[in-house]
Amino acid sequence: MSKPKLFGPKNLLVYLIVAYLFYFLYSYRLNSPLPVSSRIPDTILYTLNGEKFLLNDYRSNKFLIFFDKASVYSPYYLKVIPDLKLIAESFNIDIFLIFKKPVDVELLKKILQKNKYKLLENITYSANISKLADDYGIRSWPHFYMINSDNKVVYQAKLPSVRAINDILRRY
Repeated sequence: MSKPKLFGPKNLLVYLIVAYLFYFLYSYRLNSPLPVSSRIPDTILYTLNGEKFLLNDYRSNKFLIFFDKASVYSPYYLKVIPDLKLIAESFNIDIFLIFKKPVDVELLKKILQKNKYKLLENITYSANISKLADDYGIRSWPHFYMINSDNKVVYQAKLPSVRAINDILRRY
């Protein structure tokens, strides 16, 4: 019986392909979000009724959530959003949730009618997803931003910590 060649030409090619795929996956999932204390870019959002507004015009604290229902993190977000809503009510914060897919508002309305997504109904907005993701440095959804009334990033995370958010709000 012959001994397998670990470093034969075919195996090296397989190793290189696997290494490239891991690198591609790593770089794809790597976000380069806006740093804390930076100003947010002009952000145009749309209500589900089609009304256009500028997020920067809101002079209150804001939670901006980039949500992807197909992400492995979506169950975490669905668990944390009720807590974020309670915090928002207590501290007079506006919540803006952007769905990655679907882009079509009618499909988005149908999704929000499902029991699983009912809690997102009054906080969901539509936007130019690709421009918004580029402006905020988001490649891998979901992502969370906490923005103060001066439109500066106070906190950002792939997975928001309710404890960290509470700590930040107590300092203000």
